[in-house]
Amino acid sequence: MAEALGLVSSCLTIIELSAKIVGCAIILDTNQQITLSKFSTATGASYNSHQNEHAPRCHPDTRLDLLSQIRQWAQDPQTKPLYWLNGMAGTGKSTISRTLAEAFASKGTLGATFFFKRGEHDRSASTLLFSTIAYQFAYAYPAALPHIIQAIEAEPSISQKPLKEQFQKLVVGPLSQLQTQSRNLIIIIDALDECDSDQDIRIIISAFTQANNLNSARLKVLVTSRPELPIRLGFSGYEGVYDTLILHEVPPLHVEADLFIYLMHEAKLIRDSFNRTVPTHRHISLDWPNPLQIAILARSASPLFIIAATMMRIIGDRILGSPDDQLSKILQDLTVHNDIGGNISATYMSALSPLIAHRSGRDKDHILQQFRAIIGPLVLLQTPPSIECLGRLLDIPHKLIDQILDSLHSVLSVPNTPDGVVRLFHLSFRDFLLNAEDPSNADFRINEADTHKELAFQCLDLLTTRTPLKKNICNFQWPGTSCCGISTEFKMQYLPAEVQYACLYWVHHLKNSQVQIHDGDRVHEFLRVHFLHWLEALGILGRVSETITQISMLQSLAQFESASEVLSFLEDARRFVLAYRHIAAQSPLQLYSSALIFSPVNSVIRQTFAEDIPAYVTLLPKVDDDWSAALMALEGHRNMVFDAVFSPDSRLLASASDDATVRIWEADTGEHLQTLEGHDSSVYSVAFSHDSKFLASASKDCTVRLWSVQTGDQLKTFTGHNNTVRTVVFSPDSRTLISGSDDSYVRVWSVETATAIHTLEGHHSSVEVCACSPNGSLVASGSMDDYVRVWSIRNGQHVRSLGNHERGVTSVAFSSDSSRIASTSRNGTVRIWSVEAGCCLQVYNEQQDHISSATWSLDLKMMSMTSSRDIHFHQFSPTEQIWDINAHAATSAHFSPDSRLIASGSFDGCVRIWSTAPRASTGASEDQILSVDFALNSNLIAARSSKGISLWSADTGDRLPLLEGCIEWGKMTEFSPDATLLAAASADGLVRIWSTVTGKCLYTLVSASTHPRSLAFSADSNRLVIMHKNGIIEGWKWDKGTYERIFLRCYDLPKFRSLAVGPDMEFLALTVEKGILVWEVGDYNYLLRANGFARFIAFSQDSELVASVHGTSGYINVWSVRTRQRLKQIPLPCDIYNLSFSPDNTTLYTTSGPFSLDETTRVASGSILSSESTQSDNDIPNNASPGCLSLTPTGVAETNGKFSLSEDRSWIQYAGQNLLWLPSESRPRDGYFGELFCVIGESTVILGCSIKEIMVIRFSNQWL
Repeated sequence: MAEALGLVSSCLTIIELSAKIVGCAIILDTNQQITLSKFSTATGASYNSHQNEHAPRCHPDTRLDLLSQIRQWAQDPQTKPLYWLNGMAGTGKSTISRTLAEAFASKGTLGATFFFKRGEHDRSASTLLFSTIAYQFAYAYPAALPHIIQAIEAEPSISQKPLKEQFQKLVVGPLSQLQTQSRNLIIIIDALDECDSDQDIRIIISAFTQANNLNSARLKVLVTSRPELPIRLGFSGYEGVYDTLILHEVPPLHVEADLFIYLMHEAKLIRDSFNRTVPTHRHISLDWPNPLQIAILARSASPLFIIAATMMRIIGDRILGSPDDQLSKILQDLTVHNDIGGNISATYMSALSPLIAHRSGRDKDHILQQFRAIIGPLVLLQTPPSIECLGRLLDIPHKLIDQILDSLHSVLSVPNTPDGVVRLFHLSFRDFLLNAEDPSNADFRINEADTHKELAFQCLDLLTTRTPLKKNICNFQWPGTSCCGISTEFKMQYLPAEVQYACLYWVHHLKNSQVQIHDGDRVHEFLRVHFLHWLEALGILGRVSETITQISMLQSLAQFESASEVLSFLEDARRFVLAYRHIAAQSPLQLYSSALIFSPVNSVIRQTFAEDIPAYVTLLPKVDDDWSAALMALEGHRNMVFDAVFSPDSRLLASASDDATVRIWEADTGEHLQTLEGHDSSVYSVAFSHDSKFLASASKDCTVRLWSVQTGDQLKTFTGHNNTVRTVVFSPDSRTLISGSDDSYVRVWSVETATAIHTLEGHHSSVEVCACSPNGSLVASGSMDDYVRVWSIRNGQHVRSLGNHERGVTSVAFSSDSSRIASTSRNGTVRIWSVEAGCCLQVYNEQQDHISSATWSLDLKMMSMTSSRDIHFHQFSPTEQIWDINAHAATSAHFSPDSRLIASGSFDGCVRIWSTAPRASTGASEDQILSVDFALNSNLIAARSSKGISLWSADTGDRLPLLEGCIEWGKMTEFSPDATLLAAASADGLVRIWSTVTGKCLYTLVSASTHPRSLAFSADSNRLVIMHKNGIIEGWKWDKGTYERIFLRCYDLPKFRSLAVGPDMEFLALTVEKGILVWEVGDYNYLLRANGFARFIAFSQDSELVASVHGTSGYINVWSVRTRQRLKQIPLPCDIYNLSFSPDNTTLYTTSGPFSLDETTRVASGSILSSESTQSDNDIPNNASPGCLSLTPTGVAETNGKFSLSEDRSWIQYAGQNLLWLPSESRPRDGYFGELFCVIGESTVILGCSIKEIMVIRFSNQWL
């Protein structure tokens, strides 16, 4: 009995454990499903989606040979991984795809399907292709699910990444981790030609050609399409990777036989259905249809199955008549046509003519008017609408639309519900209605231009009157809310389908209507009222980049004297979108704050919409009067950008970065297209081939790599250099590459074989630049050895040396006739040389210094020199002009092919595109901010620049009068506690003290060393401590115009950063390399020594407490000097750059606002407290919740009532949320010692920017 009970107990335990295991599995599945549910996929793209539910499949007795051939390819592991089924429109490609998908699914070999559909956004764009495929794979192959989930969780925005990256991470990566599969996995891509991007088509094909590289899974891809040029180009070059079958080249007898079977089968179904629903006396004879009649239909339809399908829909449409009558009518219409085009017209007229049969006069005109008002727009819409959407868009009652659609079921897919989508069965119906040369369609012909015009103004009417756009249309609760990842349902709630359509396509319809735009017309008025609302909506829809093209369309319609105002508006709008496209796509509400605030004073957009600037910004930063030469800043690289070049066809821009990647951008819009990964270290140079199809990159990893521009594939690696490769260029015929390296060699490579043809020896230092002559015979190389050397490409022989330059050669360029060479050096000297004679023809001294690179326009009429401060232009022809533009710490610059633009790389990781139009030099680069100091509890800012020290008002953001005798290149500044004095040290050891009230220099102290590193005032502002790099510490005091040194000490100290002194100068505190030190002046024994990297330190007013700032966005430690214990640790929401105690020790003042100290801390009890803060919440917006600082599980500090700066410096934050976006040129920059030039008070943010000098922004505690 006991044994039985024990057995039962064991069984129950096993059952209980099993239940837990099952429960865990269910939870895991649920969590995985939640993750997948958040993943963006294309609705209706699968073969078995609701939208494809009624789409036809092949009749079991048709297409037998073709289907068998493709099934054999799919099953045979030895066949090629890619199969291209192509055929002209209407040949049945999609029907074959659906049939095969069902067959593969039944055998368990179908991985995924994607049916492209022109006009349906999710299915006409490639954006969601690979995420949809991965989603389907997750359910088709459960073993792949965890790996797909892992890829999604590792990068939640993966569906927004470049296509090649999506394919690798969502498809190749997960499938590579599966156990070896014995079966093939099939992907079907239908109607690839209906993808709306030719470039994406090529990338997709290229990606799928890599399918055979998978070791664990045999992936096969079936692609169907029309034989359009982009598809043919995409498959070119991959001949050994794919099989193909051309549908319209299948023998006609085979096609007609299949058509006959299909038509006979469908006709019998129609007959039987008709007979079941009508009285017996109306039955059609069972010997109907006559096989001879069906043979005629088959011959007329061949090779287009779409015609056969349309014929059957017409025959089966009860509204048009009985099936036998309709068949007779079609046969009668076909007798007058002997070609495919005529047969199509006859077929469609058979469907349309009953609408007006037996009608004349007013009735006929009324029906045709309704037809054109509804069907005209329907066939011209860019995306198929629902009946509801169509009615609201056209402002036509649904009932009237239903009446027209009821008669057109044979040519349109009409849904059963109002929210169902109306679709054309085939685009040939649209072509038929728009064909102005087809006499048979005269009654139903659609005037394309007039219909586009009607659509355009219906869209504008909808957006201005019926469903008007407005600010914050989605009711976001925070101005920095990101719209990335918001659901389609959320968008539909605030932007219904018809509003989305109107926003996206009103310009398209206006352009195709050929309507002219004039000042004050409907278009101009819409822009003046709703331009920002329109941009906001496009940002929410993720389509804001398209605005740039749309603005260009509008400009083309306004080329008249009566359109001067609207043209001015549009040009300013173009600059506005180029500048703020990035943030409009990310956080659209920033259009009303950041974009307006940082736009120039004279910007038409800023002036027009000034009232939209939020009231909570009470002091706007000082901005330029007009737009600068900078057109766009392209963000994405994670580190500095060394090179940026335009493609020869001007469409693309490529950039090379210290982050080891190359990025390709769309030059017109700044849209990021691809990231090329493969180098192991920094990439210094990129070059396009002359046909813009290939890209070469040179890297610190000692290699040159060749890439396909279309697909992003790495094609070849060129190895041979044994040091950093600095430069690479193509020969004019793109068959040869030339590279220069730090190993002092120039190498000439064969592109075809990736081998070195010549190694050119002669330079004695690194080769910085190379150029190839336009006639392809010579190479010029410039080196840090101060020489340009000319070589023969044919035999690699050294032709001549051109020198001697000074401080290295930064650029070389040939003239268009290859007879001259232009070169520049780092000291700003330009030389023009005769190639034949080797003599210098002309010398220009540009009076520039610290030149990092230089470049020439293709025609040598203009050159630019790049330094860390600016880009210097010299135009030599047709008139000589010289000008500069402030260049945001540029590293290099290259002209566009037409010389109208120049692209620059920069130290801040941005790629910038500039206009090269001559302009007055900005001069801003003459005075760059080097450090910023803020007087806590005062309104003064001290800025140290290349020209000296200046004071600024934090109240107004204005620069105050210059200080008397300010020191050029002062090393540091420090305000006295009462802010009445400012001390500054220079490199020669002098320390000067000014009155901040009068600007006069009061004292000049000759310090004991020439290496001052830190300054600190006493609490009474009458004494100063100077600490030097070599460990010398000295103290000074002054009174009534006299001053004296009061002590001089030398300490053996580790590396230190900042200094603080006690109120009566009895104590000193230092932040050193690994902690903090506190000691009594004159004593070499430390009172307090604590570990932990610290940046700033301060004493309390009674010298009992010391506060130290640790880390970046780390914490503040408060210590008791007496007990040597840490009393409090305050986590920080952002980095801070200074701190001090209030006189009563109740508050710590920092550059990020005040922090309150509780009573326990103030009395220095020695108790060690938990991490918390009680900062003031007096400056909290009305709808923001007050709160304390707290640590997240990752250790990152959060805050719920405090201004801060985001980690990447691109946002001013409030309560831990993004509040105001900072354009790249307005972000605080780093100082020499790594300090950030940013001060954040309770309501004021002060930024030290490389371009804008000091920028002050103040916020109100009144949130509107």
